[in-house]
Amino acid sequence: MEDLELAYLAGLFDGEGCVQIAHHKPQRNKRTEQHTLRCAVNMTDEVCVKSFLVFGGSICQKTRDIINPKWQNQWTWSVSSNQALRFLEILLPYLRLKQEQAKLAIEFQRFRSVKYNPFGQRAKIPPEEIEQRNWYWQKLKELKRIHR
Repeated sequence: MEDLELAYLAGLFDGEGCVQIAHHKPQRNKRTEQHTLRCAVNMTDEVCVKSFLVFGGSICQKTRDIINPKWQNQWTWSVSSNQALRFLEILLPYLRLKQEQAKLAIEFQRFRSVKYNPFGQRAKIPPEEIEQRNWYWQKLKELKRIHR
């Protein structure tokens, strides 16, 4: 992809996108908290949103005109975990508003480790790593408040 296209997509992402670390507390059958890096773009222009599919991920449509005929349908592209990492690494040099958020999210995803037990199942995440993941989650929330 050319620099001009990347800069255009970075501008769209700066204005209409979202970088987040989703935080899920343990459920009944889950052993530990979960933290997942996610990036998304939400717009009413389907063509613009579909242009992000070159980075992977998926698109969903939210039908709004049923509620109010004056409202337009919304399209949301999203990508998570390592695909989100790759997306942010590619756009990082072109981002302006979300550059600090992207840097922190990249650091989080690189830090995040998935370990397996001898049976090939995911091992329980150590408390120190949960604490560090929560720090990244809180720090990203703080960065979002600064740029409102």
